[in-house]
Amino acid sequence: MGIAGAGFTSLVSVIFAEVLLCYYFITTEKYVCVNFALWHIDIPRIKELLAIGLPASREFFLMFIYMAAIYWLIKPLGADTQAAFGLGSRVMQALFLPTMAITFAAPAIAGQKIGAQNYQRVIGAFTWTAIMTCSLMAVITVVCLSQAELMFTDFSDDKEVILISMVFLQMIC
Repeated sequence: MGIAGAGFTSLVSVIFAEVLLCYYFITTEKYVCVNFALWHIDIPRIKELLAIGLPASREFFLMFIYMAAIYWLIKPLGADTQAAFGLGSRVMQALFLPTMAITFAAPAIAGQKIGAQNYQRVIGAFTWTAIMTCSLMAVITVVCLSQAELMFTDFSDDKEVILISMVFLQMIC
């Protein structure tokens, strides 16, 4: 059955594991139980959760819209293009991780310097952050433009997928 068989067997194994887990808790363990008397709607708590969660979820909603639009636009180009876009975008995300780590650390470092009222070091922290992120992205760009194929050969054997992924990554650079 190929890929469909692998997906089907994964589904069957998850269902089987859930049935065994339910059987285990019903027959053996009694420290986990459901108290239906506690099931009531707590409107103030739900409002608090939505006030926190909705703004944070907008980014993921926009990512969903972006990815859906991209896949809808490349649908006529075939499965190779869709696979290449997925592979290229994941490799691109992995390449961004070191830069994002530097970038996300900078506000915490700058906040410490602000707390210590050492404003010259705040400027220094952001200056060094800009230098490090720009330098790292320049190195990543050179690698992507010159050695992009090396980033994809471990993930796919299909030459067409690798070629399209390389073009995607080089265009993004």
